[in-house]
Amino acid sequence: MAYADGLVCIRCGRKYTEGIHLEGCPRCMAAGTPANLAPSYDLDKVRSSFTPENLVGRRHDIWRYHELLPVGAAPRTGGIGWTPLMQVDTGAGRCLDGKCRDIHLKLESQNRSSAFKDRLATVSVAKAKEMGKKGIVLSSSGNQGVACAAEGARQGIPCVVLVPSDITPVSVASLRLFGACVIMAPDVEVRQQMVMAMARERGWFAVTNVCRPPIGSNPWGIEGYKTISFEIAEQLGWEVPDVVVVPASIGDGLWGVWRGFTDLRDLGLVRKAPRMIAAEVIGPLAHALECGLDYVEPVPDRPSRAYSIASSTSAYQALKALKDSGGDSCVVSDEEMVEHARLLARTDGMLVELSSAAGMAATARLMEQGKIGRDERVVVVITSHGSKTVHDLMDTGPSIPRLDEPSLERLEDILGLQS
Repeated sequence: MAYADGLVCIRCGRKYTEGIHLEGCPRCMAAGTPANLAPSYDLDKVRSSFTPENLVGRRHDIWRYHELLPVGAAPRTGGIGWTPLMQVDTGAGRCLDGKCRDIHLKLESQNRSSAFKDRLATVSVAKAKEMGKKGIVLSSSGNQGVACAAEGARQGIPCVVLVPSDITPVSVASLRLFGACVIMAPDVEVRQQMVMAMARERGWFAVTNVCRPPIGSNPWGIEGYKTISFEIAEQLGWEVPDVVVVPASIGDGLWGVWRGFTDLRDLGLVRKAPRMIAAEVIGPLAHALECGLDYVEPVPDRPSRAYSIASSTSAYQALKALKDSGGDSCVVSDEEMVEHARLLARTDGMLVELSSAAGMAATARLMEQGKIGRDERVVVVITSHGSKTVHDLMDTGPSIPRLDEPSLERLEDILGLQS
């Protein structure tokens, strides 16, 4: 049964009952204030079915929350969602120096393709099939493409991924192994124009943003990120944290997580929604908040190894999530991200992508500034595993010691041990 009953503009509130508008709300676009759309739901119908009692015994993936996803029939796929929520009580918490007593990590690295992008991918592919699309097409520098290629293979639908010239060999290999058609287009505007053309003129489903300035990815797919919020609330016994920290670029994940908490609040399942924090690298959201803007303008760019979130602009949806939640943005450096990624690796045995470590770096900074209180409950979303980009965390260090003969004395000397 489908509970979604249309699309609504997240800025002006205008409702659209038919079709999909790739450029968001036509009225806001014409007014020069581009904004994405979001699915609306018959909450009375949802309320009768979506209850904690009814969730007992359901499958442990994102489709356990099917009433608040925009697909009529859940696909028979697994391995996406219901990721661990780990309370930090070991090494990662030491960097906070006792400034917070209750911090959890939402380990999205445990999804099937090792990233939270799987959630958008499975909903996008299911919706594309439901709409009778020929295939899915997107622009991606890595994780989103891999997630969509994997889900396309799983659900049996063609996938075309347009990639930049600096995409990692590991990502290219993964895309091809999953059967995606990979096309290199160095210019981001060329990639977006071709995604738009494939959608408008050839009947394909556009997964990612096609607009400049950006409005966000396909609104149907973004709904998959809401399930992060549903899981956090359920895993905490239907309690909501005070603060949720999400690494952000154009803000699909940030907006989706915020929408999930507001859904739960509107249904009366939780009492409040958390403050949302965007962990940024370049800082367009921080700039918009500081200047009191109701839109996001580009800021000067700079190079960063956390390329998946290193954007000099963002989307209104991300700014709206921060403003509506009373949240904030924190801009972190590559050095801070590397420090926290290494700390997670060496004290918690956790390998995370550099951009994922932005959440921990932002949390530490905001606690140091007193913007996150000692007694507040914080959830940091760890967005991706670090195996595809482990080189970003490596330093040259000393050369590897060599042992040519089976000498215990020599081994102890290398290890600095005394016999």
